[in-house]
Amino acid sequence: AGGSGLAGLVVAGPEAGPVLEGAFAAAQSSDPPATRIVHVPDAEAAAAEVAPWLRAGDTVLVKGPRAMGLERTAELLLRGAQQ
Repeated sequence: AGGSGLAGLVVAGPEAGPVLEGAFAAAQSSDPPATRIVHVPDAEAAAAEVAPWLRAGDTVLVKGPRAMGLERTAELLLRGAQQ
C-alpha cells in the first residue's frame, strides 16, 4: 500500500491478521504515512466501512478468497452508487 496512491485499506475476516500487520508496517514506512486501515468482520461490514469514503470517479479493488464472499461487498457498493 505504501506509495501506491491508496486512500485506504479495509481488511475483512478473522484470518486477516497477517495482512493487517503487513498493512500497518507498510503504512508506517510510506510518505506520508497511510492512516485509514481498518479491520472488519465480514463482507457487509467492509461495504459499510468503505461506502462513506467514496467519491465519484473513485476506483475500488475488492480482493480476497472466495470463501470470504467479498462479491457481496462489491454488490453493496455498486447498489449504493446507483442510488
